[in-house]
Amino acid sequence: MASPPSSSSAHGDRLRQQQAAIAAALVERQFSERPELAMRYGPVGREKCLQDANYHLAYLADAMSAGRRRCSATTSPGRK
Repeated sequence: MASPPSSSSAHGDRLRQQQAAIAAALVERQFSERPELAMRYGPVGREKCLQDANYHLAYLADAMSAGRRRCSATTSPGRK
């Protein structure tokens, strides 16, 4: 019998399930708080921003599922 998923794994799965909605909300908020972004980058820039948000959320979900307590961005090289 398989063991139940760890808490971090479950959180990673939950993030993946909600990823598209979270990314869309992030981009909507960013563009509403900074209207100059829409003027400067237009619809193509907004779409690239959405792709980037999805990429970062997918990476975060993978890191959460791996069960690591620290993200590599917050630790110095060589530190554990």
